[in-house]
Amino acid sequence: DSAELLPIDDDDDLPPPPPDVDTPDSVPAESLPAVEATAAPTLSGSVPARTVCIGDILVVDVLSYFEGIVQGWAVETSNPGFVTANMNAAGVVELRGVATGTATITVTALNNLGEVAQAFNVTAGSPTGTTTTTTTTTTVAQGGPTGILLTVGPNPSLQVGVSQSTTLDLSQHFTAAATRFSVTAVPTGVQVSVSGSVATITGVSPGDYTITLVGSSANASISKPARIQVT
Repeated sequence: DSAELLPIDDDDDLPPPPPDVDTPDSVPAESLPAVEATAAPTLSGSVPARTVCIGDILVVDVLSYFEGIVQGWAVETSNPGFVTANMNAAGVVELRGVATGTATITVTALNNLGEVAQAFNVTAGSPTGTTTTTTTTTTVAQGGPTGILLTVGPNPSLQVGVSQSTTLDLSQHFTAAATRFSVTAVPTGVQVSVSGSVATITGVSPGDYTITLVGSSANASISKPARIQVT
């Protein structure tokens, strides 16, 4: 007496299957356009003095001590015989203790409208030693003198095919004070090699990637991002 159940022959009555996610045919989402700076960077507090043991490396994140749109960074040490300094990522300074003594580390944040710099003391020696905090601040307009290590022009954007290569002259993106060049933060979707000032960029897998271009002088370095589209 029960009602007979009939099979459904019309596939249109079934809900559509969910879309494929992360398939080879999926299209990467467009990255957000670059934000244009409307004013020079400013300061947000003072970087406190630090200590580092001789032979050790101290990593200091100074990003929170600056505000505004930052397109490039530079770091300089007053005495590399005591403490060396390198910018190993945007707003992150790597300090190495060399010999007993104190060096003043100056970090500069800049964009195409100007720059702001902040200095703090770092003492190399015993970890139980004491330090005296000395913080100074300077703000200068960016005039583009070649004797100062700065970035030049907009952030580059390149397109390269899978298994194909293109080149980028890194010296064109820094002032003449830069004498050494490198590329860091390279994702697995691309391969990069640097010879002199020329970077050779090879596409590995499709996608939208960002690498970091670095220009260095005798005791300072500065970086800027570059967009690589692999098709």
